[in-house]
Amino acid sequence: MRLDARLARMLPLRLQKFATHWAALDEERRQLCARVVILVEMVGGRSKAAAILGVSDNTIDNHRKGTGNVSHAALCELTDRAGLPQATLYLNWSIKEGELQFQDAEGRRVPGPDERGRSGARGQDHAPFPYPPGHAEGMRPAGLAEEDDLAHLQVPQDYLGRLDVEPRNLIAMVSSDAGMAPEVEPGAFLLVDISDRNLTDGCLYVLNAGNGSIIRRIRRVADGGVELLTADDSVSRHIGEEQLAELGVVGRLRSHSRSV
Repeated sequence: MRLDARLARMLPLRLQKFATHWAALDEERRQLCARVVILVEMVGGRSKAAAILGVSDNTIDNHRKGTGNVSHAALCELTDRAGLPQATLYLNWSIKEGELQFQDAEGRRVPGPDERGRSGARGQDHAPFPYPPGHAEGMRPAGLAEEDDLAHLQVPQDYLGRLDVEPRNLIAMVSSDAGMAPEVEPGAFLLVDISDRNLTDGCLYVLNAGNGSIIRRIRRVADGGVELLTADDSVSRHIGEEQLAELGVVGRLRSHSRSV
């Protein structure tokens, strides 16, 4: 992903500065700190990042130094404000020759959002699943029996540009599931893209579950199936490859917010 002149100049300096604090950290923790450093600059600097998250400037410094724990919800918020797909949080990040580059766990480069569109960065071994056979029609959340029950909204164009989704494919829902709390709290207002049911690795999807709906993060597994993850990365269910066609995918969660 090509960076603007300011970021291309500033980010290597910021990474070099804060890397001096990471000597005692393991590689996973160093990668986390590097992502925070990059995201802070992409959203406009320490003070703006602090304002976005509702924390102090010192807290942002602690996150960048690796001396304070940054929540997954905070990372998602910064990633969204930076205009990056949240799926990139599951990749390794680096700055090379004025580009923000992404690599998978094996060190293979993954195309950035400017190379693949805003559908989410992923490696060749994490291609999304196609629509299951027999599920070509849009699926309604459990409990909504009629087409008129789906609430289609008018969303500001600048916000839609960040989501990269057609307005006619968005439905509004209210979360009744605590599985992704505190990232997505029960009662949160949801925007769900019912055209995207491809189960992209690392992304959140709304799924039919009996008389209600649940929200889970998708993780691809070696047997060709997927694991449904809760907010603490616990596996709530394993879906084998042969069972994918039976999984009731409403759509990909594109935005969520708490009531105020």
